[in-house]
Amino acid sequence: MKIKNLHIERKEAFDPNYPNQLVGLVQLQGPHGKTEVKLSSLTVSDIFKLIKEDVQHVANYNASQASSAVDEAQGEALLLEQDNE
Repeated sequence: MKIKNLHIERKEAFDPNYPNQLVGLVQLQGPHGKTEVKLSSLTVSDIFKLIKEDVQHVANYNASQASSAVDEAQGEALLLEQDNE
């Protein structure tokens, strides 16, 4: 089966079933048809936990790359200064 769609939304306060709650729906499709599955609040929370971990990983990597670029630029500037002396 393949995931065709993942939809997560916060329901309105006046929703009779899920007031102010995040709810999710995933659509799966396979060789014999497709189905939709409602995701529990815990499952939606787990999805956002995974997203948060990935965002942190990417942010740390980007910060590391930026730091390396700044260090490299600083080193180049120092070399140019030494060459001019």
